[in-house]
Amino acid sequence: MSVFAPALGALWEQLKGYGIDPEPLFREEGIDPDTLFDPGARIPLERYQRLDVKAAELSGDPHFGLKGAEYSRPSQLGALGFAWLASSSLRTAFQRLSRYARVIQERLAVDLDEDDEFFYVRIDAHLPLLCKRIRENGQLAALTKFSRVIAGNNFNPARVCFKQNEPEDSGYYYELFRCPLDFNAAETTFVIRLEDVDRRLTGSNDQLAKLNEHIVVKY
Repeated sequence: MSVFAPALGALWEQLKGYGIDPEPLFREEGIDPDTLFDPGARIPLERYQRLDVKAAELSGDPHFGLKGAEYSRPSQLGALGFAWLASSSLRTAFQRLSRYARVIQERLAVDLDEDDEFFYVRIDAHLPLLCKRIRENGQLAALTKFSRVIAGNNFNPARVCFKQNEPEDSGYYYELFRCPLDFNAAETTFVIRLEDVDRRLTGSNDQLAKLNEHIVVKY
């Protein structure tokens, strides 16, 4: 199993944000920093997971996973990220993410569902993770960040559900997500109101979105 190498650019920048030189840590796990700039490169999943855990330990930040979103950019997902940026609505953006999630990680599943009121995005990596809290926090924080990039900073999910236990201090969670939170949930779920998921996004470009989606398909 492997992950899309340029996606690790967020972790690189996050380490720098803590005043930590990322290069020795990356090389310790056998990851050449140049691969972060190679749109065709992939990194073995086990190396990425070990790197992530070591980075969190070095930072000493209990909210390491959540704060990674500050350094995440859709462009770090290559053509898939650019297709996201050009999507006409959050619905079409998440449909693309669901369709091509394995570009990010081969067994990553992003399942979509809805009812009369809400749109549900359920995430499952289908892998034993070295630190489930870090990954779950990082995934949900990134979805929030990416949604605000295209829908505006005033966007808030309707609810966010975590499989993890509620932390002793959940203040930063509420500060970041700005919505009701559920812990000890059956599934990792990002919930959006239907009126938000179908709102036409300014700056969308169907032609560019489809062009980048074609690049993803070829990849």
